[in-house]
Amino acid sequence: MDRLAKSDPGNTNWQRDLSHAYALVAGAYEKAGQRSKALEALAAGRAIMKRLVEQFPEGSQWKQEPSWFDQRIAKLKG
Repeated sequence: MDRLAKSDPGNTNWQRDLSHAYALVAGAYEKAGQRSKALEALAAGRAIMKRLVEQFPEGSQWKQEPSWFDQRIAKLKG
C-alpha cells in the first residue's frame, strides 16, 4: 500500500487507504503489546490525514479523522 500511495501522492483515495492501513497495523501492534510501534503507526496515519485535510479543506469527510488518530494516540499514551 505504501508504494502505491507514494507512486501517486495526488490520489486521495490511496492516501486515505494508507492512513487506514497504518491504523490497522497499530491495532495489531497494540494487541501484541508493542505500544511504541503502535504509536509510530498511528502517528504516520495521522500525518497523512492531517496533510489531506490541509490540502483539501472541502473534503469534510476527512476532517474528523486526525482527531480520531489523536484519541487513539492519547489512549495508548495514557
